[in-house]
Amino acid sequence: MNSVILKGRLTKDIDLKYTQTNNTALASGSIAVDRRFAQEGQPNVDFFNIKAFGKQAEVISKYFKKGSEILIQGHIQNNSWEGQDGTKKTSTDVIIDNFDFCGKKEENSTSNNIPAEVTVVDNNSSDDLPF
Repeated sequence: MNSVILKGRLTKDIDLKYTQTNNTALASGSIAVDRRFAQEGQPNVDFFNIKAFGKQAEVISKYFKKGSEILIQGHIQNNSWEGQDGTKKTSTDVIIDNFDFCGKKEENSTSNNIPAEVTVVDNNSSDDLPF
């Protein structure tokens, strides 16, 4: 099973792009997550790259800015590719499956009017589940 839940703050504004092949929205950024216990001389925060696709990407980029607190549920994905200089590149990303707003409204929205219908977005919901 590959599942992760993180609560943290965005370290920068979300970068929203659209794929060339099918014009799907792709949001990327990173969050800082406080460690529960920090040892002396060690950082007390961890940083994670995050990505979202489709409608989720558009909603996250619209309502979350640098410093906004977010709760995400997703899965970890490792990627590798060859850079323009020919060197092998790798990244580990948390792909967002679900998210929710945290903190105060004014921290998450420039307009302070976060509509109730976008407080949770679930790409994995299924209407045919028996429960």
